[in-house]
Amino acid sequence: MKFEKLLQDTECDCLERAIEDTKNLFARKINKPNPLNKDFYSHWERGKRAVECKNICGYKGISVNKWSENDKNAIINKFLTTFSISPKHKDGIFVFRIIEGAGLIEHTPNKNDVTHYDFYKSDDFSLEMLESGIILPLKDFIKHE
Repeated sequence: MKFEKLLQDTECDCLERAIEDTKNLFARKINKPNPLNKDFYSHWERGKRAVECKNICGYKGISVNKWSENDKNAIINKFLTTFSISPKHKDGIFVFRIIEGAGLIEHTPNKNDVTHYDFYKSDDFSLEMLESGIILPLKDFIKHE
């Protein structure tokens, strides 16, 4: 895998702890009905910049969550928080597996989200390199009283 695009404009080693993971499922909030290229643009690709390596690498990675039976409710609740504020923006959860050559993944948890990972796309990345599992509409998880 090549990462020339990821590593340009920085001296930071964003891939130091990143690994290839083609076994686990991951989730990302998208605009349904299908994922688009823009759903997998990093902050860096959108023009956001940082100075410190920790932030640079975070901006160059794509935020995803490791999807498992144990953690899926916490992930859904996290996404519902922003969905309740803006229900027409990113209204679905795309659950997928990363196929070989698509990129590397690094566990980057924070105090509010232990399932957070940064996905570093390879130079050859395309949406076809994400093995689609399912797309879950967030409205299906709103509790009606």
